[in-house]
Amino acid sequence: MNKTTLFGPPGSGKTTTLSKWARQAADKHGGDNVIICSLTKTAATEIASRDTGVPRENVGTLHAHAYRSLSEDGLRVIGPKEAQEFNDSAPAIYHLPVEYIDTDDVMPNVGSSMAGKVDLLRARCIPSYNWPKDAQNFFNLYTEFKESRGLIDFTDMIETALKRVDAPVDYIIMDEAQDCSALEFQLLQKWADQAKGVVIAGDDDQAAYEWRGASVDAFLSFSDKQEVLPRSYRMPQRVKEYADRWIHRISRRKEKVYEARDGIGHVAELDFNKPEEIIEHALTQPGTSMILTTCGYMTLPFVAVLKENAESFCNPYRVTGDYASTWNPMLSGGKRAVTAADSLRSFLTVPPSFANVHRWVKEMSASSFSHGTKAMLKREKDNEDYVPVDTLATVLGPEGFDALMSRNVQWFLSQIKDPKRRGMFAYRCRVFEKHGFEGLNPVGRLILGTIHSVKGGQADNVYVVPDLSMAGREAWQENEDPIIRQLYIGMTRAKERLFLVKPKRRSVIEW
Repeated sequence: MNKTTLFGPPGSGKTTTLSKWARQAADKHGGDNVIICSLTKTAATEIASRDTGVPRENVGTLHAHAYRSLSEDGLRVIGPKEAQEFNDSAPAIYHLPVEYIDTDDVMPNVGSSMAGKVDLLRARCIPSYNWPKDAQNFFNLYTEFKESRGLIDFTDMIETALKRVDAPVDYIIMDEAQDCSALEFQLLQKWADQAKGVVIAGDDDQAAYEWRGASVDAFLSFSDKQEVLPRSYRMPQRVKEYADRWIHRISRRKEKVYEARDGIGHVAELDFNKPEEIIEHALTQPGTSMILTTCGYMTLPFVAVLKENAESFCNPYRVTGDYASTWNPMLSGGKRAVTAADSLRSFLTVPPSFANVHRWVKEMSASSFSHGTKAMLKREKDNEDYVPVDTLATVLGPEGFDALMSRNVQWFLSQIKDPKRRGMFAYRCRVFEKHGFEGLNPVGRLILGTIHSVKGGQADNVYVVPDLSMAGREAWQENEDPIIRQLYIGMTRAKERLFLVKPKRRSVIEW
């Protein structure tokens, strides 16, 4: 058994290094005898795109690997239908969120539900006899329901694999290991004791999920053989120096000596805190800008100002899930869905194909076109041939044809039949009128999100907004370390300039 911990400071090329190590392991043990794990689908997808020599099916989340190893047991994952069935027979205080399970994410978004509270207790390996009575009652009822139907949930995947599954391969690589819960580390330790080689990679300074039971101590003590990548290819000198001073507020950490990239960089405190001031400042900077908050609801004032001022924004690190289009309003729907931005771009594409016209005509009132237009276009929805000009003139009529040729987005907006969709289109139309096609790019100059959402990302300019929620302030009073790490993650996204925003109100955070 050979165990190694690889520490990857911000921007140090950890994924590239892991890809090389995976290639070496595949050459030695065979690609089928190597698995690469992560905690999120995003991270797994990134490393799967590299030349590792490991089959794609052997790269995935730790939960997906655990579930795959249980496939012969015939267990099914509880889904929305089963969750609703449980809710129909359980007291309201025990109800599961309908979208309860997702094997590709860190943890289902269960919020403050009883299921969420119990998941945290299980992730932290707290014995059930030490749980609150209501948690015990819920868990007994929930377990009986699952067992009677041969179901498992997100946490069961790890617990069941821990009991039943030996190391599935000879060599295991675990990325972002600092965010593994105590339960997940137990499974890793079991497999590590049985495998020929295990590498865990991460950075305790970038631990972001202690709130869900992540065990920094388990990460730090996993192996005596430890390596630190020697250089950040992202942070210039001043950004690194400031971030280093900040993270040294934590004593329980691994000291890492590494170099900054070439370049001086810039760090400044901003003595204003209104969203419109921060946005205006960000839009004047060269390159890409990233505005980061500590929690989701604190991004909402920024969204409101951006939409009011017809400015485009995105979060390219949140391109999947139910709220992807909220954070990426110009995101292309691809084959899965046609977004408002897709339809608008289709209207603006001249000369249009049959497929393009179909995308935006179906949003409009039938009275806007000649009889039979929608039925004809539906039949031609996959036809990428250009629509003849005389056909366009016939189906759209003089007003519609002129609007199309002149790219009159206000006419387009006036024809949208669904009021809710019309509101979505209105913002995008105003962005086009202000910025042209550049404003409709799915990935723009301004990135907006929580610090957690952009982990692994970067931008030329980073604005860290340090205001804490009430829960965050309570957490700070109890233990400062997780908040210090969170803000450190935000700071270390900066490639050129780091701007530390003044707290909006009296705060526990002092730069």
